Amino acid sequence: MGTWHFITFSLDKIFLLKIALVFGLIGALLFSKKLWKSPRVCPPIPVLSPLTNLPFEQVLFGLMFILLGGICVFERPVILIVAFLALMLLFCLYDWGRWSAWMYQYCFMLAAFGLYFSSTIGGAPEKELLNTCRLVIIGIYFWSGVHKLNASFVKIVFPVMMESFQTFANKKLKINLPILGYAAPLIEAGLAIGLLVPEARTISLVLALGMHAFILACVGPFGIKTNKSIWPWNLTMMAFDIILFAGAGNLGVKEILFGHSLFHGVTFVLFGLMPALGFVGLLDMHFSFKFFTGTHPCAALILSHKVFNSLPKSIQAHCVFTTRNHRSFYLLDVLDWYYKELDVHPYPEERVYKRIAGSFRHYGTFHDNDLTLVLWGSPSLFNTIRPVKTYSFSKLVEPQSRVRPLAA
Repeated sequence: MGTWHFITFSLDKIFLLKIALVFGLIGALLFSKKLWKSPRVCPPIPVLSPLTNLPFEQVLFGLMFILLGGICVFERPVILIVAFLALMLLFCLYDWGRWSAWMYQYCFMLAAFGLYFSSTIGGAPEKELLNTCRLVIIGIYFWSGVHKLNASFVKIVFPVMMESFQTFANKKLKINLPILGYAAPLIEAGLAIGLLVPEARTISLVLALGMHAFILACVGPFGIKTNKSIWPWNLTMMAFDIILFAGAGNLGVKEILFGHSLFHGVTFVLFGLMPALGFVGLLDMHFSFKFFTGTHPCAALILSHKVFNSLPKSIQAHCVFTTRNHRSFYLLDVLDWYYKELDVHPYPEERVYKRIAGSFRHYGTFHDNDLTLVLWGSPSLFNTIRPVKTYSFSKLVEPQSRVRPLAA
């Protein structure tokens, strides 16, 4: 595995980038630890139906931190990187919720390190690794910004974020929110172009750092305190930006975009081209880098008294008693339920919401009018109206599904 870093210590970009990546992974895992360990109330939704419980889950979760420590310490930890990526894949196969955007980004960058340390990345290895990581960052900024160009972000998400910032700053900001709401996505996408172009790289780096500081002020511990798993991600992105783009003023556009290796070409496809498929629903939102876009689908369960009474108290606590049209029922907001239990949002795809609702069959034999899934889909680019779908209980039950029963 190589020599120890404290023997051959060097503050070069490769070393600093590896340390930032490892600490980013550690922070993300710690801030979302409830998602990775059992028992838990919210049901894990496996990628493959035959999967049930991951054996020795808590031991394997601890093993991930040991592997990350080894990756930090050893100079060429190829075997440790392969082991960590294999373990991460195993965990993710047991639950769609673990396929987050940060996991995708970090694991891809870690795979690039594995190729670099094994000297199979191609081209000039150090330059290829750094440019591959630069392309990942630029792709995320660009598509995250472009996907925010919609009415829901401008009219709903951005004003809420600004209100949080006003509270944090303890003063009223006299600005035109709709205009700034349209400007914010353009600024974020523009940062990607600016980091790509040598002449604009320095100012874009400063603006990128400011953007992440603003996001933390809005949603972090001094703001609305939501989506905790992205707090360390924002800090890690700031570290990435400084390491990868500070002092890189002479680096050309072609070097970053195209590189000299097959792996760099794969990076260009995955981070430079494929997120565009998110516009037409051909790529999941997390892999399209749709952060805070206001377009994620959301869902609620309408539960009869029979279903409610069969649930463990830990789930009943999240249900709201409601009366409408002379009918009483209980309402369970799936997004709110997941976030309060796991500190993360559910995987934002219709197929996953349907399987979450279908998992309630473990609590008894129910009829169609006992449980209904209401799914609000993604709004269009030009308005905030969401298409609504409803699924009765019989449409949700998967006879061959082996989703793990929920913990009491």
